[in-house]
Amino acid sequence: MKRYGRKHLAALLAALLGLSLVPTASAQGAQERNQTFPDGLVIEDAADYAAPEGQIVCMTVDGVLQDVRAGDYTGHEVVIWQLDAMNDDLAGAGGGGSASGEAGGSGEGGGNPMGAPPEEQGGETYVDYRSALVIDNGVIAENESALSAVQGAETLEADAVTGATIRIEGSRTNVLWNEDGTRVEPEGNLPGNEDGVWDWVIDTDVGVYNGITIVDSQVRIADTSILYEGNGGDDFHMFGTAIAVSGESRVVLDNCYISTHGVIATALAASGTSDVLVKDCEIITKGTANDTWYKYNEKGMTSAAWVLGGRGTVRSTNALGNATMTFWNTYAQSNGWGVYSGDEAKGITQYIVDSVANIPSEGEEGYEEGDFAAGYGTYCLSGTKTYILGSEFDVPDFAIIVAGGSAAHYIGSSSQENLMTFVGEDSALYDESDGFAAVEEKNSVFRSDNFGVMWHSSATGSVNFLPGTEMYVGETAFLIKGSRSLSNSPTINMESCVLEDLNGDGNFNIIHLFESDDAGQTDEISLHHDYKWAIAAQYLNAEKEKIDGSIAATVTANFTDMELVGDCWNSVYTARQLLSIHLDGTNLTGVVSSADTEHRHKSYLYAENADGDILCTDENGRAYKTLYTEPYTSTTMNGTSTTTVYIYPETDETGAFVYDEADATIYEPCGYAIYYTDAQYLGLTDETASPTLNNPVALTLTNGSVWTVTGLSYLTELNVEAGCTVEGAVTVDGEPVDVSAGGVWEGAIVVNPL
Repeated sequence: MKRYGRKHLAALLAALLGLSLVPTASAQGAQERNQTFPDGLVIEDAADYAAPEGQIVCMTVDGVLQDVRAGDYTGHEVVIWQLDAMNDDLAGAGGGGSASGEAGGSGEGGGNPMGAPPEEQGGETYVDYRSALVIDNGVIAENESALSAVQGAETLEADAVTGATIRIEGSRTNVLWNEDGTRVEPEGNLPGNEDGVWDWVIDTDVGVYNGITIVDSQVRIADTSILYEGNGGDDFHMFGTAIAVSGESRVVLDNCYISTHGVIATALAASGTSDVLVKDCEIITKGTANDTWYKYNEKGMTSAAWVLGGRGTVRSTNALGNATMTFWNTYAQSNGWGVYSGDEAKGITQYIVDSVANIPSEGEEGYEEGDFAAGYGTYCLSGTKTYILGSEFDVPDFAIIVAGGSAAHYIGSSSQENLMTFVGEDSALYDESDGFAAVEEKNSVFRSDNFGVMWHSSATGSVNFLPGTEMYVGETAFLIKGSRSLSNSPTINMESCVLEDLNGDGNFNIIHLFESDDAGQTDEISLHHDYKWAIAAQYLNAEKEKIDGSIAATVTANFTDMELVGDCWNSVYTARQLLSIHLDGTNLTGVVSSADTEHRHKSYLYAENADGDILCTDENGRAYKTLYTEPYTSTTMNGTSTTTVYIYPETDETGAFVYDEADATIYEPCGYAIYYTDAQYLGLTDETASPTLNNPVALTLTNGSVWTVTGLSYLTELNVEAGCTVEGAVTVDGEPVDVSAGGVWEGAIVVNPL
């Protein structure tokens, strides 16, 4: 796989060395309202170049696109551009809203992450932005393009860009939060908001930039580099991105290099019904490695929602609406949050073929000091369909996150059969690869330090691992969050695959259906760390109550022709949710059971004082100064209401918890919490087999399957086909049973190892 093409490497080196490349013909014939200074100039006051209403200014210095700033630019070629202001919502009907202002679907952080006021959704964005090149309806929009930033292009046409280098010094955002997570109250009310809720502004001293913006056009971009330094903007509205594609566009990126460095400086975003093929490309995105200033907020997401269990401030790519993105022989790397994202989905399709998703951990190639080393390979929201064929994922937290919807996702080899079945002849990849003949057949391989696939919100559909796929996971292969408000009912199908413990330490879960550890969602800003999620996930000891009635949700897992070593657990307790496992020609060595669970790591403990108040303490029972929110009642879509008071320690200017020096009591714990700064604790649990309460487990063995029991297991149903083996001692309702001849048993089933 190419990491740099010769042509764009030469342009890149020339740009970095400050060499003057020949500007394009279009740039040489710039509009009269633009000013060119071949020998440079001194800018005493940037305000001298302010644009009239409806226009916006920027400049290039030796081809580098940036804001007009005071300074001495003598000896440098300077072009000051006075452009028509761009404020179209590129996501439009395909992203977070429609032309009629209808809000879009739920996003990665829960709720509507774009959060723009309703009158702004689907119409205009809340900030003007600039672009080096705009191609709109098959025409280069010269009044909106700072064309001197398109350096060294061999071809610059409305349908083709070849051999270009675009360098950008992007914007800086100012999010009104202190480093300890407390809000900075704005002076006065922000525009359009009387209650101060819109805690996000763009620094008016700097601009927001796209590299290339494509609307309703067919374009091929080849041998081109985009180097984006500085923060982006909003990858839901698609400004502040290296390449933004919208409408009914058809785009091919061929042998391109995109590098971004900044908060939410996304390399590629696509919306509408656009179709983008990324082939033989390299994408490197590095979010600014201090996300304490960048919170999920009313105007957009500038960091990963902490309840995802990761950190970071940039997604490499983001598909929106009904867009199709295809990656072939492409290397994509983020330093946190995520790589291939599908969000604000209505009907997204992603094909990831013979490509790489990488988030380097410390000590790995590509890691730099200060990187987040956290995040996911791909995020599949609602109707997103994802096909991962012959690709390699190497990530710290999650290979795949599925959030809602009923789509089917497929992971397998890039065989001709799979390509024809899942991608098909009516695709850009078919056309570009000589009918798939140029696609090298590979197996998909996942490596994740923590989790394989995680279901984050109510979802049905299926995740299908096809023969030959390999998955190596450090903690839990399939992590499904459940609760009375989360009705995840996915189907997991895995056939003739390799599924193994990445660490080889014997502490490995194949499946865990567990009580969701998401912090509560809130709408009141006084209660939350970011826009939707409360400041902590809290657990107070209380006796679990049995729930009568029918099963609310079922997770089904089918394993065919496999060798499995690991445990399978169901620890949901606030709803009756069933884990049903089918072994077909499969040998499983491990525990299969209902369970109690507890997080391995806690941020702080809870204790009750003599007055009956809940306090926060350290692990030794020493009290912190404790804060309490007002009671908040939230109601989910299924009508479930919960009233919560969030309890958390006071913090000092460094973010450390503050002890209550006036309280010398050493308290006994009555619960614990995970604070938002410890997102990495989420999902990491220790399980203990326990009698079934609201967490039934059903196990079926067929076609010669063998279950070798390694620990106490509790089931509610055991179905053993003749010829299958349970290497364990089985009792049903307290009575020993012989399962060697096969049969079906229901009730309180206990299985002990032999």
